[in-house]
Amino acid sequence: MTRPPTRTPLPRGTGAPPVAATARASCIDSDMGGPPMGFPCAPPSASRDPRPQFAPPPLMRRATSFHLPSSILHCLFPLLLALLPSLTLAADRRDPATPLPPDLDARVNNALAYLARTQRADGAIEGERHSVATTALSLLAFLSAGHTPDVGRHGLVVRGALDYLLRTQPAGGSFARLDDGRAYTHAVATAALAAASGAGGDPKLRKRLHDALARATAALLDAQQPADAPHAGGWAIDPASKDADLALTAWCVSALASARDAGIAVPAEPFKRAAAYVHACHRPASKAFAPQPGHDASVPSTAAALLALHLLGERDAPEAAAAIAYVISHPVTDQTRHYYSTLHAATRAAWAAGEPTWGAVWKNAFEQLRGKQASDGFFHPVGAGEEPGRVLDRRAYAAYQTAHAVLALTTPYRLLPPDPR
Repeated sequence: MTRPPTRTPLPRGTGAPPVAATARASCIDSDMGGPPMGFPCAPPSASRDPRPQFAPPPLMRRATSFHLPSSILHCLFPLLLALLPSLTLAADRRDPATPLPPDLDARVNNALAYLARTQRADGAIEGERHSVATTALSLLAFLSAGHTPDVGRHGLVVRGALDYLLRTQPAGGSFARLDDGRAYTHAVATAALAAASGAGGDPKLRKRLHDALARATAALLDAQQPADAPHAGGWAIDPASKDADLALTAWCVSALASARDAGIAVPAEPFKRAAAYVHACHRPASKAFAPQPGHDASVPSTAAALLALHLLGERDAPEAAAAIAYVISHPVTDQTRHYYSTLHAATRAAWAAGEPTWGAVWKNAFEQLRGKQASDGFFHPVGAGEEPGRVLDRRAYAAYQTAHAVLALTTPYRLLPPDPR
């Protein structure tokens, strides 16, 4: 299947602010928990936006070039907005060496339709006790497939989820005391606000997003372990704990990188301190990474470390090459702990590493997810419904695992900031 060439991202304008997880308390074994997130090769610069920007699709350009009557364009405009994701996604995807499956888009759309059906009247995505984390992760899933507050058939769902996050953010900026009171919630919510900051055209929404993201970023920086802490440079799952966790640290670094892309001032020092913590978690004997220094290596932690090394400009570090070999030789299976979040993290890490890692990991991920998706879009549970730092209620976990699955499947779409390649 031949993919069209990649469109060069449009430069970000100037003026208004740009719009654009966790382990048990012991932190012994955790994973990325989700970010969904790709990582660039170096801390991103605020001077440019590496994200693909939406341009009018060919259909709309042709219509306006013929100067159709405004009444006709007015009638066509809602239809064009609904079609925009499908018209632009193909042009935004890079053409990986491994061809994308022909049913990929249909599976993503089916999963997103399920998430949309679980949205409550207040904008939250399913889950009573874990609504902030589940909503933020689901919001990232919609954004990863090109749906924004103003564009796509799920635009109202995206706007509702954004409004929910903006309303529930405490005055101090941190989401960490919501849900289970863990830092994972804050990291994912910050990443979602950063990703959404470039996806809306409403000036009032852009201003609200920018202000909320600035507060969330400041709170995230304050939560980083100080230089004299046992796990200096990392982030702890429990805000009151001194035990940092590698997977959560990778999430936090990703959120800070996205915030920096969105125009929020983030100094370089936190990235340097985070890099030191990542290296401290390396286990030379197994050539992989542990969630904390001195613990046993794991697939989730190694995938998180590989992503973080790319983000921190250390993709050529010897530890990165070893991590790639470990991820390939330890594929995610039904017996892997934290199945969906680990599969998501491994897929993002493989995309960052490129071929041949990407081809091997992507084939495994897609084949597994293909067999676990129900006809109505959601993904069947694997394991006991336990994720890092929490035991989710049944309905929240269905949305949570589906969002992770979507984020794994949309990795080659390259629509979420920051991109690892």
